[in-house]
Amino acid sequence: MTDGYGEKINNAVKAVQQMHVDTSKLLQACDDTIGKGKESLYPNRVTHGISNHLKPPSEVWMARGVYRYYKPRQHERTANQPGLVEGVTVVFIPDEPVDKPLFIVGQLDYKVEHGDRGRDTWDLWYGFFDWSTTRALNEVTCPSPDDHNRIKSMKLIAVSLYQIKDINHVQELMTQVQQAP
Repeated sequence: MTDGYGEKINNAVKAVQQMHVDTSKLLQACDDTIGKGKESLYPNRVTHGISNHLKPPSEVWMARGVYRYYKPRQHERTANQPGLVEGVTVVFIPDEPVDKPLFIVGQLDYKVEHGDRGRDTWDLWYGFFDWSTTRALNEVTCPSPDDHNRIKSMKLIAVSLYQIKDINHVQELMTQVQQAP
């Protein structure tokens, strides 16, 4: 190892730790604004799939991302959208070709006959990385889910996590998604 390597790693770890602290605050602010008065689909859970084994199969012991999902209040749902869900996903370790952490805001309309089993905590992630043909940042897209048995439709917008300066920006992103055709 070269001189200064340990210090560089220490500074990088501190930066990642601060990003996680800031993200926790951001998710709490989302709960208090876009999630206010709405039922959280996963009450205090924000991630899963982190290995606790000495030799994890493919993942390391760091969260690749976190999420929050909210079921809109009864008066916000329509008769033709009873499975409507809104959510946010923070992507710390993105899939290719994206090279930076992302913040994804979206609205999903699940088929209600599948109930809670029809939802997946990573659907916004899949929507952007797997089901979108463009992977465009800063514009609302309507990915076509591979699994049409669970999801009727979805709309999302993905931006660089570092673009988010305050909760008002998040609310603006959600409004863009809600108003998109």
